[in-house]
Amino acid sequence: MTMKTPTAWAAAMAALVSGCAGLPAAQMALPETLTAIAPETVQGLGGKREGEFVLAGTPGRFERSASRLSLFDDLMAFDRVGASYRTAPSQGAAVAASCRGRQTEATVGVLSGTPRPYEVRCQFSGGVSGEMILAAPSVVPGTRAERRGTVSAGGVTLALESVHRVQSSPLPLEQPIGYVFMQDGRAVGAIELNGTPRLWRPPAGTPTHDAVTQAALALALLWDPAGR
Repeated sequence: MTMKTPTAWAAAMAALVSGCAGLPAAQMALPETLTAIAPETVQGLGGKREGEFVLAGTPGRFERSASRLSLFDDLMAFDRVGASYRTAPSQGAAVAASCRGRQTEATVGVLSGTPRPYEVRCQFSGGVSGEMILAAPSVVPGTRAERRGTVSAGGVTLALESVHRVQSSPLPLEQPIGYVFMQDGRAVGAIELNGTPRLWRPPAGTPTHDAVTQAALALALLWDPAGR
């Protein structure tokens, strides 16, 4: 029995999609409805397990974890991830979030599968209350580690989908480069996870803005087993 704690999952995603050293990092392909919005960056995360971040002048503190328990010479593997944060705005109420996720993999010969597909649940409280549920859509192995889910916060409900396409490339990535938030079938926000996270969100002062912001922060913090 072995327990592995990945210390470079965040860096692994950047390495996979950036290509050779010296080339510009790959950028997520955006829905047309978001191309006119200027992105904002989430500063301070890096590959750290805990620390402080800043988004548009609003600071916060975070903690996150990721571990893998392997049994029977890696025939069974149990992934666990966690993330939490608390914002500290100069005005308005603070928001706290707590996320827990898990996945179980099994290997038989050259075949592998996920008896328990990846799933994450996050709870938001304080100035914005609600939850986010994110999961792999099925147990059938495929070419992409797709994730889908919902965000219900601030009185709105949004659909959530992983993005695997990058700009100027016809080939999709296996693991998510980011996520897009949909409302009534229309993209209203997105978070890119390659390198320093970049966020596209609706105008401030709206419930949709708040829901996108809190869910995007959670996604930026979570270490996905697909990025091992």
